[in-house]
Amino acid sequence: MVITIMHKISEEQITDMLITAFEGGSNYWCLPESYQPSKWGEQIKNGRMKVKVYDREDEDDLLGTITEQSIRKGISLMMEDYPDAYSRWMTGDYDALDADIFLQLATMGEVVFG
Repeated sequence: MVITIMHKISEEQITDMLITAFEGGSNYWCLPESYQPSKWGEQIKNGRMKVKVYDREDEDDLLGTITEQSIRKGISLMMEDYPDAYSRWMTGDYDALDADIFLQLATMGEVVFG
């Protein structure tokens, strides 16, 4: 049996998760092109989110770009492959590790680091 549950995820929830990742959970592997979280909610809402993410150890190595589409894919992958982390996110009980998982999925489509 397969049960599909849909959640509405706000721009604020996504922004908070990205901030948690960039400021704690993922700063060991990633370097964002620009860090402007105050603009992300509006950018996500309007479909204009575009943050390039580079490898911290090789700043010329573009790992991916966070866009509305990559965020959707990251959420879908998190629901399927990391349901416990997704559940903690939806209940507001997530941590830096959960945020790192989300950022990696939204950036690269898989968990590569950690």
